[in-house]
Amino acid sequence: MKQFVLNNILAVGLFLTVVSFSAAQTNDVLLNAMKTEADRSKAELKRDSLARPFYISIISGEKDIEFTFNTSFGKVKKELTDTRKSIYAGSQVLVGDYHRTQNFTSTTNRFTLPVENNEMAIRTAIWMNLDELYKNAARNYVDKMAWLKQENSKADELALDDFEKRNPTVLIQDIEKPDYDFSKAKQLSLKIGKLLTEKVNQEKLLVDELTTSFTFSREIVRYYDTEGSIYKYPKQDGRLNITLVGVTEDGEDVGAYRSFRLNNPEELPAFEDLKKAVSDMVNEYKIKYSSEDLDDPYMGPLLIVDGQVETVAKQIVNNLYTSPKTRFSNGNHYQNMPGVRIISKQLSMMINYGKIAQQIPGVKRDLAPIDIQAVVPPDTILLIKDGILKNMLTTRQPVKKFLHSNGNAKNGNSPEGVITFTGNQTYSYPEIKKMLIDEASLQGLEYAYIMNADGKLHRKVNVETGEEIPFTANFNFGQILKTMRRVLGVEDKMTASSDGTVRFPKSILLEDAELTVYKSNNRLKKNYVTRPEL
Repeated sequence: MKQFVLNNILAVGLFLTVVSFSAAQTNDVLLNAMKTEADRSKAELKRDSLARPFYISIISGEKDIEFTFNTSFGKVKKELTDTRKSIYAGSQVLVGDYHRTQNFTSTTNRFTLPVENNEMAIRTAIWMNLDELYKNAARNYVDKMAWLKQENSKADELALDDFEKRNPTVLIQDIEKPDYDFSKAKQLSLKIGKLLTEKVNQEKLLVDELTTSFTFSREIVRYYDTEGSIYKYPKQDGRLNITLVGVTEDGEDVGAYRSFRLNNPEELPAFEDLKKAVSDMVNEYKIKYSSEDLDDPYMGPLLIVDGQVETVAKQIVNNLYTSPKTRFSNGNHYQNMPGVRIISKQLSMMINYGKIAQQIPGVKRDLAPIDIQAVVPPDTILLIKDGILKNMLTTRQPVKKFLHSNGNAKNGNSPEGVITFTGNQTYSYPEIKKMLIDEASLQGLEYAYIMNADGKLHRKVNVETGEEIPFTANFNFGQILKTMRRVLGVEDKMTASSDGTVRFPKSILLEDAELTVYKSNNRLKKNYVTRPEL
């Protein structure tokens, strides 16, 4: 895929950028409308004595195809190829100047745009949104200035800009019109649905739902801001989900679920991997159906495994986004702690971005090459080394110790990169399990816990015999970073999330953790009519 990128544009480079953009812009009605209306609004938005806008950005996502293929109990339930366009947009209006603007977040508001190539209709929808945003921004600015007069801020805090000024960035990727063939995906999904149905029948399991769901979509992302940054790139997303859901004789919900991500309908999960997933799901469902559902809290050594380690890695990352001080918040306190140990010295974490990340084996999600503030992230950010905080995920909102964006303004739940969470001193699983039992024995416990992600089977280990007893529970893990400061060991085997964007050890042993149980809203009732026979 061809890509054109310019950063920190010089005079000659600027000329080339304008020429390249003009060529790309000629037939792009949506991008033309975004640019025209953003520039017009910046120049003309003014109301009474209110602050004027100095920066406006617009981002849009045009979904041009969505394919769905569902099966139920091994039979086709739904097939839909939707080529109807839908376009969402998000915009941001900042008033005042780079040094002092209103309180805002890096995420943008969302609204819909007309799907027809009618520039005036699109511009009208954008105009209405920007007009309302400006009114809110101007009022917010007045409130902020009044708050600053009352706030006893330090000189170094007042010296900080509210928004980082940057040279424009241009990134244009070729947008092809592929002729998607979903026949292989349909065959595979149906084959897996039939295989799962056969396994359920063989085991005589009682289930309410037995489904596979294959979905795939493509979106074209466009962006323009009044600094002159502009980008355009395609993003593909697909997944194959397999689900078993039922209810026990006592009326408790029970289920098993697997999800396989993909960004190319021709690169499907291997049949052997899906076959293993089906066997694991059936076994998990059987165990859950008859397992004990625990309500008791737990305090002691804890071995977190598989999905729970992935969850912990994501939660650590979510704690490392910078956030400026506002009227309502003092910001993220970790941004004041670079060079301080925030988790166990046995743990390190980094994130790869861009082409390096996209080419890592197993990555099956299209990663955005640029963030929603038009900043291209570096190839790698080292967040934590030997437990010590080295860096944060930053946006164009400067904070005291992190003045520049590293391309992590987000409009979603995870960074557009590959997280690698590693241990410095590693052990085999048998060694880790023995350490768990030994620590539990020292603390006088009868059982030690092995915790998986919510919805998965947990296990309690008999300290005397080493026997692992499966059980179900919905745990509240508490303060993640505080809990992760006391690590006894990390397993030597690595695994990854279903989309390959989180790589982590299969298990981590915590010296001490406190778990509380929260009750879910699962049904607890008898059915009035007996279920149909499979």
